Amino acid sequence: MKFDRDRHTTTSEHYSFSTADKTPLQGMLAKWINWILSKSLNIKLERSKPNKRKEQVSFQTETNIKSQQFSRLAECLKGLFRQIGLNTCENEIQKDLLLFDKIFRECPISSLNGGMGYNNGLFCFCLIRAIQPDIVIESGIWRGYSTYFIDKSIPDKSHILSFDINLSLIEWKSPKANYHDYDLSDYTEPINGKTLALFDDHVSHFNRIKYCFDKNIEFIILDDDVSVETVHSDGCPPIPTANMLVNYEQIPHHFSWVSNGRKGQADISNLDTKFINRNYSYLSAPDFFEYTGYQNTSTTSVMTKKRCA
Repeated sequence: MKFDRDRHTTTSEHYSFSTADKTPLQGMLAKWINWILSKSLNIKLERSKPNKRKEQVSFQTETNIKSQQFSRLAECLKGLFRQIGLNTCENEIQKDLLLFDKIFRECPISSLNGGMGYNNGLFCFCLIRAIQPDIVIESGIWRGYSTYFIDKSIPDKSHILSFDINLSLIEWKSPKANYHDYDLSDYTEPINGKTLALFDDHVSHFNRIKYCFDKNIEFIILDDDVSVETVHSDGCPPIPTANMLVNYEQIPHHFSWVSNGRKGQADISNLDTKFINRNYSYLSAPDFFEYTGYQNTSTTSVMTKKRCA
């Protein structure tokens, strides 16, 4: 074992990290400068951390381990998709997982902070690949990460309708997308064909589901789908969320919480939610940490129109 008192760490002889980015002389020089600064000015220099999510800078490189990882995950996703009426091939899902991992590593977005992460993107990507929609409606673009994986998941003949009230932060644009700098609710053009809507805009899920029902949109992906028990985890929750709506009869309709020091309170009483359970199947994606090694950034759920409704 090796003991590093400066970093408060103990390392094992069973593994090591490359130090190719810093020569021994550079390391000694950095320690010497810090020693001088700490003695003379009582300050210490530390390397700044990149503004990136963990999954952007930490990942598996062993092909055989990745294959095993995705084999197990493909089995999990096949079972999940079956619950919402999608019959998928496990081998095809595994290919989609490998494709997603490849395009994720090539993603041109500088930082995923504030948006979907690896797990949520992976789930959405494989779901869209299984559905193969003609149109994807995306509300909430941020830097363009979700547009990026949507673009890679649909055929060239399909297209994307992208909505955000502020397009100033976009870093990547899709040639398959038509961009709109206003809310989806103001879009008046007809929507025809097999359509999937992805909402990551923190707008009430009740409003978004009602919109999809009125437009006969068959597939809905809803991000930030917090429950009444976990509502405090989101700084701007889309209340009432899909989770609250499908469990409407079992939860309180007035509740409060504290998020980042701010007290929130909600009143979701007197909503007509019966059309939701009557017309849609609901599935909440699990935490994929045991398969990917990354935490879900939020709870993502999918609703599919019941064919017999």
